[in-house]
Amino acid sequence: MDSVTVHVREIGGGSSTRTMWMSVIPRNDRPTMEVVGKKSHTKSHAAAAAGDVVVLSLVQGVGGSASIYLPAMSVSDPDDGDVLSVDIDCVTVGQQSTNLVGGCGSAISTTFEQGGLHLRSHTSFTGSLVTINQVLDGTHVRYVPLKTFAGTDEITVTIHDRDGKSTSALVWIQVDREPALEWRATTTTGGGLRTEEDVR
Repeated sequence: MDSVTVHVREIGGGSSTRTMWMSVIPRNDRPTMEVVGKKSHTKSHAAAAAGDVVVLSLVQGVGGSASIYLPAMSVSDPDDGDVLSVDIDCVTVGQQSTNLVGGCGSAISTTFEQGGLHLRSHTSFTGSLVTINQVLDGTHVRYVPLKTFAGTDEITVTIHDRDGKSTSALVWIQVDREPALEWRATTTTGGGLRTEEDVR
């Protein structure tokens, strides 16, 4: 609350004073997010047309035990005390639908515990700016592809504030599979080593 006081005095000695009070209502600002320590590469994929994409590479071994943490993301919000919500979505590039159950979405897991906040395999959560930055520090959100998967998954991390304003970051994870060779006994001379055709 601010005030302005106007004092008017005439030559004859008369005067008048008026005070005007003004309520300054803050405007809600959009949160911002930056991926820390990773270079961004512009991709031609339609879903990434709005901005740059962080591209990570992962090699899936024969046993299918590969995993990688999402890079650290720094979130800021000019509005003091704002409560933020996070949504992490995953879609396999080339597929039209988002696989949130049993597919790409199940490859994302968040593990974080502090006070009353316990996140286990969560892809949506809410917290203060400090808490959100702790969860997205590069050591809590993990990507584990399906054992037989080879391709590219697109992960979108979106931050919403209390008024619905949002910002997002895109991470592409390119998964390649190591070739698997096996011997197969045959009765002809055409036997030998074989490898799966979908290996990249």
